[in-house]
Amino acid sequence: MKQTSLFLLFFPLLLWSCKDEEQCPAKDYVEATFQLTGEWAEDYPQFEEFMDYIGIEVLHADGTPYAYGLFNDITDPKIKLCPNEQYIIRAMLVPDGREKIPVSLNGCLGITDIFWLNKINSEGRRRCSEVGNNFIYDNEVHFWQLECPLYTYPYKIYAGHIPLYTPSSEHIITLDMKRMFSTILLSYDEEAIAEVDAIFYYLNHFEENEIFYINRKEEQKIDCSLIWETKNNWLPNNCFLNDELRISMTNKPYDIVYSLKLERGKIQKIDVEL
Repeated sequence: MKQTSLFLLFFPLLLWSCKDEEQCPAKDYVEATFQLTGEWAEDYPQFEEFMDYIGIEVLHADGTPYAYGLFNDITDPKIKLCPNEQYIIRAMLVPDGREKIPVSLNGCLGITDIFWLNKINSEGRRRCSEVGNNFIYDNEVHFWQLECPLYTYPYKIYAGHIPLYTPSSEHIITLDMKRMFSTILLSYDEEAIAEVDAIFYYLNHFEENEIFYINRKEEQKIDCSLIWETKNNWLPNNCFLNDELRISMTNKPYDIVYSLKLERGKIQKIDVEL
């Protein structure tokens, strides 16, 4: 009788403890690693050191966040999954991200741009990400733009998506990383820009107030990540973006404007006429 009373006394505590662990991986989880294939592997067949940023988020099949992480070493990510559940997996990779993505923006210290989080910090600013070695398990936090980017960024981004993943005995998750960018190739007449000190260009879909500076060159390549309007149609193969490119030069009293159709994985060449 005494043992029964003790069990009844501690039973609510047991229930409270189990409830607290609902956000954590189950004890009978399987641990999976990641491998990257697809167009990213075609473009970067050889590399000595993984210098990229890759953000990976895992959601339950109903879209509820499960885990997320930002990594700069593809051997680091190991995700703990329940064998009887299904998951949505999204990833975005920025080659040489450590050099291209600002680490401080709008009062936030950390990794920004495509890797902003969906949460606001105590100062009322959007939270940025931190690079780590492990996934963070959270049923509220995920990457703000991995499902549907809101801005165009001036560098290459590769995207991978598994709409419904079931953990397997192989425990290796293969991400087909597709090109999520278009490239503009600008050619200038050498004599025409001989007296020009600097060239600026603007795209409508770049984040507000961003200006990108170009040293004077006869040829300039600009990589532009793409956005798409429909969340339910994740990165269509024929993804394109209609935009307007405005070129401004020092020593020139006027701007040059071009209407563009930026298509996924394609190069658009422009001979700039001054």
